[in-house]
Amino acid sequence: MSKWLSFSPLKEIVEWGKEKIFIKENGHIVPSWYAVARTAKTKENFSGYHEAYQMIIADESSGIIDEILETAEMTQKQNEHKIEIKTLLISNPTKVTGYFFRTHTDPAWMKQWKPLHFLPTPEELAEDAGAQSVKELYGEDHDLYQVSVLGNFPSGNPMAGYRDWE
Repeated sequence: MSKWLSFSPLKEIVEWGKEKIFIKENGHIVPSWYAVARTAKTKENFSGYHEAYQMIIADESSGIIDEILETAEMTQKQNEHKIEIKTLLISNPTKVTGYFFRTHTDPAWMKQWKPLHFLPTPEELAEDAGAQSVKELYGEDHDLYQVSVLGNFPSGNPMAGYRDWE
């Protein structure tokens, strides 16, 4: 969060606390408006947030175990204040299984989720040395290029895109 806030227009209205990031209003901290960062390995580590207004941002969501994302979902559905809670799942789509995959590919799930896919422009690709290196080494059809450069889900085939090296 520190990295992103350092060049964000929001940097003037936030205050870093020991365990929370607070919003400031008229130069003063608003104790009820804050953000916390958590790393959870079990659903029990993630549980326990029951505020009226919430936003859950799950970075690298493709790698988060299903039961943690299911706990986030239940937080939304058991919201006693009946206020909408927003959840943002961010990730390169690294797997063809799991919660994140279903939010982007299953028609029933997509009724409750709005998947967004941001593709680099041809100009951005041409200027990106890393993307060009992956393209030269593996080719555009390789899962590594598809996932890491284009943000597409892998094919599910462990040999997808591998060239015949003989």
